Amino acid sequence: MNYNATLDFLYSQLPMYQREGDRAYKADIGNIVELCDYLGHPERGLQFIHVGGTNGKGSVSHMLTSICMEAGLKTGTYTSPHYLDFRERIKVDGQYISEQEVVDFVQLVSPIIPSVRPSFFELTVAMAFWHFKQTGVDIAVIEVGLGGRLDSTNIIEPLVSVITNIGLDHQQFLGNTHTAIAREKAGIIKRGVPVVIGETQALTSSVFIEQAASQLADIHFADQLYSAQFSDQNAIILRDGANEFNIDAPIYAEYQLKNISTAYGAFKVLQDQLGLTITHFTKGLENIAENSPMIGRFQVVQREPLTVFDSAHNAEGVGILFQQILKLPYRKLHIIYSCVHDKDIESIIQLLPKEAHFYLTELSIPRKKPLEELTTVFQNNALAFTTHESPKAAVQQALEQANPTDCIVAMGSIFLIAELL
Repeated sequence: MNYNATLDFLYSQLPMYQREGDRAYKADIGNIVELCDYLGHPERGLQFIHVGGTNGKGSVSHMLTSICMEAGLKTGTYTSPHYLDFRERIKVDGQYISEQEVVDFVQLVSPIIPSVRPSFFELTVAMAFWHFKQTGVDIAVIEVGLGGRLDSTNIIEPLVSVITNIGLDHQQFLGNTHTAIAREKAGIIKRGVPVVIGETQALTSSVFIEQAASQLADIHFADQLYSAQFSDQNAIILRDGANEFNIDAPIYAEYQLKNISTAYGAFKVLQDQLGLTITHFTKGLENIAENSPMIGRFQVVQREPLTVFDSAHNAEGVGILFQQILKLPYRKLHIIYSCVHDKDIESIIQLLPKEAHFYLTELSIPRKKPLEELTTVFQNNALAFTTHESPKAAVQQALEQANPTDCIVAMGSIFLIAELL
């Protein structure tokens, strides 16, 4: 089986959350345990950083990857989903797993696939552990897929657990309240393993404090200890008590400032264990575009008109995105929007700028929100919109309608951004 045939098998024969949603989600870790047992438990003996949370966990994972790389550590990274290339999910020192290694892994585990019946996600997590063991990484940064307690990544014993924040997303799996979701995400807190919480939130802090206490784990709230802001020259100023560090990094989104503080909290915990220095931290952020690019996070793809692609897809993420967008000096705002069918669009639509013109389109995945449903919601909320047959057609129309001083934003789904890149 060649690489394309292998990908076709992964995409079409295994339950895949991006394609099928609820049907592909498995709320237990039994399958990943069976897979890793078959592989000789490649995850054992490796050093890990485990990163969860509702928003920002991917960005923090990329930041920590780049920081570790600057320290000369051979660094594995597992993130999901991918945008353009399946192999984005599994990297060592920024290099994708090779096509041949993907083929080799699937052939290796093929004898047990019929009996275990793993999901697409479970198989890719096992592939990551196997690849990191094969390549002999010094440290691996692992992003949680969904939730935490029952996520396939949660069989690792990390050096530090990181939880960025809690928002309302994937409620059908994790619960309908911030507290319920926090309990699921707190499941990555391990016995005796320090945990860094990115944001102190009234509804969730006690959940993390109680879970950390029950696991005898030191807990650090990054936003209570550190802060980051942009200077007048658009550099980043990071403050740690009386210490102040200036970082000239290619990071432009205000929402990334909280993620920087969170990454710094993890850095502080790991400093002695991994031999990290503040230079490694600052260089890690400054060189992140080369080391571990953050695709689809306030990604500026054009300057005139200013065109931004962002993967914001839940109420918290959308609200934070437009806090910054609305501060920009534009003449008119054009928004390309689409989402998956299980997204709580009613809460999101209240956060969208009413004066914008919307270009509605439909994703090319089975989980798409049908265009007719989108138009009904936008009509009911008296928003100005046009409809377009594809995301690329929507962007093209926005570019034709905009003048150089306008602003174009594409948002609403990771899968929308993937189709545009």
